[in-house]
Amino acid sequence: MAKQYKDDEIVYLESDIQKIQTRTTMYISYKGSKASMQLCREIINNAIDEVINPLSPGDSIDILFDEESNMITVSDNGRGIPLDKVEIACTKIQAGSKLFRDQDKTTFKTSAGENGTGITCCNALSDNLTFIIYREGKKGTFVFQAGKLLKKEIIDVPKKEANKHGTTVSFIPSEKYLGKCKIDHDELLEWITDISYLIDPNIKLSYHYASKKHPTIKTIEFKHENGVADMLDVFVKKQLFDPIYINFKGSYTVLENGDIEFLEETGKNPKYLENRIVIQAAYTINPDVHMDEDDHYKSFCNYIRTIDHGVHLVAMKTAWNQLVSKLTTDSLTPNEAEKYPITYEDARNGLFGTLNIMCTDPQFASQTKEKMSNDEL
Repeated sequence: MAKQYKDDEIVYLESDIQKIQTRTTMYISYKGSKASMQLCREIINNAIDEVINPLSPGDSIDILFDEESNMITVSDNGRGIPLDKVEIACTKIQAGSKLFRDQDKTTFKTSAGENGTGITCCNALSDNLTFIIYREGKKGTFVFQAGKLLKKEIIDVPKKEANKHGTTVSFIPSEKYLGKCKIDHDELLEWITDISYLIDPNIKLSYHYASKKHPTIKTIEFKHENGVADMLDVFVKKQLFDPIYINFKGSYTVLENGDIEFLEETGKNPKYLENRIVIQAAYTINPDVHMDEDDHYKSFCNYIRTIDHGVHLVAMKTAWNQLVSKLTTDSLTPNEAEKYPITYEDARNGLFGTLNIMCTDPQFASQTKEKMSNDEL
């Protein structure tokens, strides 16, 4: 008879909620306040994904943070989550509407959350997660606690509200699973401010905040006509020149030899719908600022702040290096060019930049999406 050991028993967790609660950092990388911030971002990103969808009527997002209760509430006036799909979206990993969005070639859809994991993590790691949804003449109320459904109510709305649509989500992170997990107002506001530069100025984004010291709600509304160029203006106070702004919208094809062919989009009905991409970048220089080079840049992909940057920022810096090196070398005589070779360090001296990529197939290094890894970029 084979000898038995104490750890011979194999444990399998059927419940996705229990998997997340048991091995939290496997799904969101953090515990504590960093975890609560990650979950706040997941909820806000869902609202952003809805209002930017070409098929959605949504044009506004309201974010309310109440410091005393440690609760964040996010509302959008989009289509509203299908009422018969709320429970599966909140309790199953990889349950969502965006998993196969790249297979629809009729419209350019991008999203921040494509793994179908974020809202399930919010549910599993919450003291309370509440949905109030208006859709197709009905109002749905769903209340979860630590991943379990406590209340479900679907009613017909009065005639005067028959056309009302949208989703409101309220979330309180759980100390049981996350430890001390106070949402940091300053960090949340900084993140929302950064994201506001990437959102279409026709979308209304508002942040409402109440603290223990100041219970009266303070409201901040965001609107930026020039996107990442406006962000760079705030990011870098003193500049040698106004930001150089680049805005490319189109598609790309990976050729057999591995090269990339870009096709700029023209007209309202573009012919090329595969591998759609938007590239927004802004450059400026301030040689008087001396800090770690990574701190000279802010990079994003599909409204996600890529803190550890990735291939898209490498490409942006390489493009600048090549341009400056070429222009400088071309302006010198052959003897001068040989005597004063231009290095990448010379080209990047004092360089600051902001970058946002919108694409249909983002590849991130982890669920927390802090680094981009799309090789073709």
